[in-house]
Amino acid sequence: MAAESLVFPALPAQAFQGAPIYLEPMMGSGECLTVLVAVAGAAGMRVIPAIRPVAIRAMYGVKSGHFNGLVSLLQESLHDHLEKWRSFDGWRSPLVGARVGDVRPLLADDVDHALRQLILLHASLSAVDDADDDQETSTEEPLDAHWWKDIKSAVVARRPALATGFHVQIDGQIEGYRFRLGFFAHGLVAHFGLARPDRLSSDSRDLKAKLWELQTVQTGRLDIREASLVLCAPMPSPLYGVRQLASARALISEIQQEAVDRHLSLHSVTTTEEAAEFLIQRVAA
Repeated sequence: MAAESLVFPALPAQAFQGAPIYLEPMMGSGECLTVLVAVAGAAGMRVIPAIRPVAIRAMYGVKSGHFNGLVSLLQESLHDHLEKWRSFDGWRSPLVGARVGDVRPLLADDVDHALRQLILLHASLSAVDDADDDQETSTEEPLDAHWWKDIKSAVVARRPALATGFHVQIDGQIEGYRFRLGFFAHGLVAHFGLARPDRLSSDSRDLKAKLWELQTVQTGRLDIREASLVLCAPMPSPLYGVRQLASARALISEIQQEAVDRHLSLHSVTTTEEAAEFLIQRVAA
């Protein structure tokens, strides 16, 4: 083949500046984590967390909420600066232990593409590979433990009387089997599930078990008017690979069909607030 006949892909058309944001959780330790990645350019700007929630929980346990609060503070401050100036110059971190890493030029198709480049270069605690790195450890809480607690907090803040409806245990028709339900009050029974792109194997097993429990409870009791799986579906994110997101969507479609087959309802949400709003509305219905 003649050399002049070779055609190489064109370079991406958009130019950005990008940088990681480092945080030293323990002052004086010298150990920094890449907690954010940020890009800015004429085509747009974004600042996103660079550590998966499951990694934060594994590192900090019950104190993960405090760590997330620090990261959110940095994210909001840098977002406001980049939105105004479209440059990292002049940004002052609100935290003593945080700083901007090397700012580098990037060529990308869009903002998400630029963010993925930064994640690959700087954020080892993210997940941009296209493999399913499903590696739950026995030391973690149950899959949806943190999420249902957040939902409970959001619901109770508006409807305190519903606090007793969470994590309810009831006896099932199967002798010796006791159901632990995510929510049960005013004729509504619900389970909470996740479809995480980096935990699809374990999440699939968990979701299918919850559907079976909901069907069994609904069939065996006359005081249930609605049984629903509240499923937190992933938003597109540079933190996950294309294949991971496609697999997550496929799992959600599969769970939706199984819910229909079992005569159950399925409600998809992307935030804790949406899940809380669903429960409050259905209880009032």
